[in-house]
Amino acid sequence: MVLLHDTTACPVQEVVVVIAHPAPPYQKTARAIVETLKQRQIQARIQLADRLTNTPLCPKLWAAIGARAVTRIRRLDAHTPLVAALVTDTRVIAAASPATGVTLLPPLEFQWRWFRRLLPRVKTLGVLYNPKRRSILEKLIGLGRRDDVTIEAIAVESPEALAATLHELPDRIEALWLLGNGRLFSATTARSILMAAFRQRIPLVGLSRQWVEAGALYAFDWSYQDLGRQAADQIVRLWRAPRTLPPPAYPRELRLTINRQVFQHLGLALPHPLPKGTVLLP
Repeated sequence: MVLLHDTTACPVQEVVVVIAHPAPPYQKTARAIVETLKQRQIQARIQLADRLTNTPLCPKLWAAIGARAVTRIRRLDAHTPLVAALVTDTRVIAAASPATGVTLLPPLEFQWRWFRRLLPRVKTLGVLYNPKRRSILEKLIGLGRRDDVTIEAIAVESPEALAATLHELPDRIEALWLLGNGRLFSATTARSILMAAFRQRIPLVGLSRQWVEAGALYAFDWSYQDLGRQAADQIVRLWRAPRTLPPPAYPRELRLTINRQVFQHLGLALPHPLPKGTVLLP
């Protein structure tokens, strides 16, 4: 078990940045946090979540990169304030209170507005969703009802159940939206989801630039370095005023990434103007 102490008695006041996985996005975000804090004269170090056990730690604040890092920290320390990054759901942050952070996805209303602009003729939208995201699905259904778009909700309990679900997609859906977590919609399952969309000749709304590069129609993307700097700004605020917890934030730098070839293949027209900074993949 991690050895925690009263932070006022710690020889060094520091931030411990815990990463859920050693993959580049986590590393880039963590390094950006550490470098930004160093510029503000705040000491920080990076720790892999799997190596957290039996490590003497005495953080004044935690930074958690990824939902798994949030869970790992809270199993060991339920009280020290935490700033999260690379999480897709504000509920992850709320459940880790006292906590704040920067989520990956923009507000649902913002996502919907761009969906309607890029795919204005879609009247039946298929949504693959994790049942745990039912509350978000209800908001999406409400947005669809407002704009006369039928939401065809398709529950997927697990990655193992995904293949059978994809083979039974209703013919009436005109586009596909994903509403779940990284376990359900991962690099492992992306290929089968993309193939299902190709078979039905329907556009898929991706989850990141990597999805668009693989064949999704579009997605919102972000800079991991800027996400790290944004999380570091929250840490600095907490460091200076520990009793003032800033609210969770959305990425301040979002880029719309579009697969131009998929647009052309599906006979779709790109709207104009596109937002500044839009990335058009060939």
